[in-house]
Amino acid sequence: MWIHEDTAGRFKITALCVFILLFGIFLGKNYTPVSVWIFGWTPAVPLIFFALFCFLAGFACGWIVMVLFQRRMES
Repeated sequence: MWIHEDTAGRFKITALCVFILLFGIFLGKNYTPVSVWIFGWTPAVPLIFFALFCFLAGFACGWIVMVLFQRRMES
């Protein structure tokens, strides 16, 4: 008897691993310092930190919206 495999779950895990690998390669190749304007202050930070900050900020915003949406759907 064959056990039914969850192909959608396996695809999601594979896609997530590929995305993390590509994002890691992108971050590793972009370590040159860039000037970032932050309300009149322009520090020179490595692009890797700026890209990682933007990724984490987007992740946090998406997570907050998801939690608020789920709370609204429950009530």
